[in-house]
Amino acid sequence: MRECKHFKIYELVPQHVYEDRGEKAWALLDDRALIFADYLREQFGSATINDWWWGGKNQWRGVRTSGSPYYRPYSQHSFGRALDIIFKGTSAENVRTWLKKNVTEWQVGTGIMSITVEEGVGWLHIDFRNAPDGYNSFNP
Repeated sequence: MRECKHFKIYELVPQHVYEDRGEKAWALLDDRALIFADYLREQFGSATINDWWWGGKNQWRGVRTSGSPYYRPYSQHSFGRALDIIFKGTSAENVRTWLKKNVTEWQVGTGIMSITVEEGVGWLHIDFRNAPDGYNSFNP
């Protein structure tokens, strides 16, 4: 079970999961999501996934359970393989552009060969579905 260097578990799971499982909730997240979250924070600085711990309204940007209004049974969020990230110092569009232009750099930096990125939203949705190495999808 891997943990993040730059995120606490309560930033990645909804409140009820943290209350039920505490630190054991790390097991619900795919290692690729954790590695990439750390990598992106190191590249782009301050980033937020869930903010419910500090009184914010977001608790469904990491793992999503059936109690989430955004839950879909086959969503990568439901498998702990997706994150929705807001960056403090740059826009999601800038990060998407950087990811497209620097594929080799992030592949070497993370060891992750394939990602899926959703376009046209104000946050960075990134997921790590099981796909052939080298498959990188930037989807509308």
